[in-house]
Amino acid sequence: MTSLPAGDYTIRVSDPATEHNFHLTGGSVDETTSVPELEETTWEVTLEPGEHTYTCDPHPAMTGTFDVT
Repeated sequence: MTSLPAGDYTIRVSDPATEHNFHLTGGSVDETTSVPELEETTWEVTLEPGEHTYTCDPHPAMTGTFDVT
């Protein structure tokens, strides 16, 4: 599992598929792109210690996690 230090991050998301999205959750973060939109976006987030998850909401098997320390 990947680990990142807690702190402020700029996350650039490229979501070029109409049947998927990118959803990041953990701590106070809950950011998502939408289905069926094609999106290029930038999120300014503060990652707090704990486990964070990224997933495709329409396809829950497409998921991953990382720890923030």
